[in-house]
Amino acid sequence: MKTRLRRLACLILALCLLPLSGCGKRYRVDYGGHKESFAGAKDSYFAGQKVTLTFPNIATDTDYRFTLDGDTAGLKVDYSDATGYILTFTMPEHDVKVDYTMTNTMTWDGGSATGWIPGDRDLLVDYYRAESAAEDAGYREWVLSATDDPAWATLTVFEKDGDAEETVIDYRVPFSVAREAWDRIEANDLASWAEDPDAICLDGAKTVVRFVDRYSGTYYRASTEAMPEDGEAILDAIGAILIAAATEENLVSCGME
Repeated sequence: MKTRLRRLACLILALCLLPLSGCGKRYRVDYGGHKESFAGAKDSYFAGQKVTLTFPNIATDTDYRFTLDGDTAGLKVDYSDATGYILTFTMPEHDVKVDYTMTNTMTWDGGSATGWIPGDRDLLVDYYRAESAAEDAGYREWVLSATDDPAWATLTVFEKDGDAEETVIDYRVPFSVAREAWDRIEANDLASWAEDPDAICLDGAKTVVRFVDRYSGTYYRASTEAMPEDGEAILDAIGAILIAAATEENLVSCGME
């Protein structure tokens, strides 16, 4: 009798756990022959399970592009100095492939799988901030552009307060500033903001980030005019990357327009 009760209890417990394990169905992950590159990688996961992988062994002067079933959609990529790249996704109800490509960033394609090469002075990332949407309002703008040297970029800072003349300051900064900004842009999928039907608009201050997709060469614009709820903070975090590069040691010239 006791044995029968124990078996019944085990059966009930197993049935209760089924919803927590994707109804017991696991699906396989193909790592493209690079499973050892992902810390904590398993061969399979339950459908609906949140999967977290880390990519700790990062080469210098190298860009990485991670994909899920050949696309970046559905795959969130973050970065931590302690663990390297952090990949998260929800396991679908089918087998998937997680893979990556590497590109030496000392060449001009910046990680491009399509061969896009920025020309001298081509826009890379632009952060614009105005405290008011009025036409005569002051503004500050940080414009990061390519140079003819793949190791360096030009950061031009424009500033105008009221009726004062616009000031312009140029800085010579490492090209890694562009890569850091692109990483943040891609992690937050700024390219899709303008098409989001649930996007909100912020009144008053206006913030805009314009940028080029480093893989296709396509230009996009994201702003507080159409953004997710935390959009302003995301835009400002991207701007902070450019602002931090505007240091005295990187200064080239300054003057009035």
